[in-house]
Amino acid sequence: IFFSIVLIKSMRRKRRMLGNSTNLVIIGPALAIIFITYDLVIYLANRYLGYNMPQIQGFSTMGIITFLIILLKDYWAKATEKLIEDQENALLEKRAYIDGLTMMNNRRYCSEYIANLKKDEDITVISLDLNGLKKINDVCGHSKGDYLIKMAAKIISDSFGKSGVVGRVGGDEFIAILKTVDKVEIDKLIDGFNKAIYAANDNDHYLKVSIALGYASSNEFDNCDNYEKIYNLADKRMYENKKQFKKW
Repeated sequence: IFFSIVLIKSMRRKRRMLGNSTNLVIIGPALAIIFITYDLVIYLANRYLGYNMPQIQGFSTMGIITFLIILLKDYWAKATEKLIEDQENALLEKRAYIDGLTMMNNRRYCSEYIANLKKDEDITVISLDLNGLKKINDVCGHSKGDYLIKMAAKIISDSFGKSGVVGRVGGDEFIAILKTVDKVEIDKLIDGFNKAIYAANDNDHYLKVSIALGYASSNEFDNCDNYEKIYNLADKRMYENKKQFKKW
């Protein structure tokens, strides 16, 4: 009776789902029913009808074991399929939020991160822009330009990554979002950032990295409920800093 119920439910399930896994679940209880029925018929015939029919011992047990093996195989197949599906989804999600060249967070991730910040949360946004990228691409080729972008990404990640979220939001544009408005702490991070640029340029005698920077903090605004305003101010200050590089 039990295996008959399992078989009926499995067949109903097959109408909604297709695949070898579902077929196995139907075959399992069907075999168990056949094996058990065989034992039951032989037993009843010998005991109540007076027949002396030969009987293979343990046929029912073999049917149940076969069913359990098929059930375990079905479970293993589904578990493996779910694991692969989860890995594929995780990879797709990662690709949706990660910049392919630098492996930093991309614009989409940074935008959603800012949008999901709690109201009145203390943050500082640092806008950064790589100087001279177009000239490097035109003169040396895009491979050298990509190398310069990756240099800048490493410096920014090493300098600000432990204190907040960093990302590449454009071809030569980067952002750092720090959960602090402490000017002393911010100036210390920027000082470390400048030293990291100097060290990178000292080690690489061919390409020199130069990054313009500007930042703004939420405490500069009264009851600021729009973090885009902070980013826009930081971006404006970055371009002011960029003009100083052009003068040099």
